[in-house]
Amino acid sequence: MKKGVHLNTQDLWEIPMNKNDEIRIMFQLTQEPRDLAKFISDLELSFARKPQVVAVDLIGPGALLPDTALVLHEVIAARSRETLFVTRARSGLINASILPWLQGDRREMRSTGWVYLHISKALKKKLNPARVAEAEDPPWCDDGPFGFFLEDSHYMADWEQVLRLIEPYLPLEDIAGKRLGASDLRDLGILEGNPIDRLLAASMITCVASAGSPCKINQANPRFRI
Repeated sequence: MKKGVHLNTQDLWEIPMNKNDEIRIMFQLTQEPRDLAKFISDLELSFARKPQVVAVDLIGPGALLPDTALVLHEVIAARSRETLFVTRARSGLINASILPWLQGDRREMRSTGWVYLHISKALKKKLNPARVAEAEDPPWCDDGPFGFFLEDSHYMADWEQVLRLIEPYLPLEDIAGKRLGASDLRDLGILEGNPIDRLLAASMITCVASAGSPCKINQANPRFRI
């Protein structure tokens, strides 16, 4: 199998793998993704084969429902660490669709790409109880990502959980309501500048050039501030 080949589910157990292989899968970012069950099956089988790289191309436009993002999060979190997981944002990322992209060991984004995160005032205060009290907007005036779900407690519970999973990577209050481009994400440390930089960052090792000095391990903090 050649590097970068797109596979069908039935092929995954039939083709021999070698350590230089990369499996690529395309996923459409919509509220109701087509063939979600098939995508999850493809992803699980790809991880099970333990190739060198599994890459997921995220393409929209659109935003995932929080429940879908949580399902994907669980599948991705259960993967073997022997495989490098690459997430490529071909389209803009809105709200819950940011979560699976952040889970990549290596994250890529098109040069004109962006992310946008909306958090209602009620959720901001719930996530940060110390927040100064603000006047509440009536539910129909809150420009939530899916207005028809604002009264749905199950939806809101899932959205809160997604935000808590995003929070270790991004400063929620600082970026909420702002459209962040690729350069902004590089400034935050979430997106690296080029493939060489990404490989160096992934290794987390910086060798001191002076003679006799040992290599130092960088323990980077995943939380960043603007």
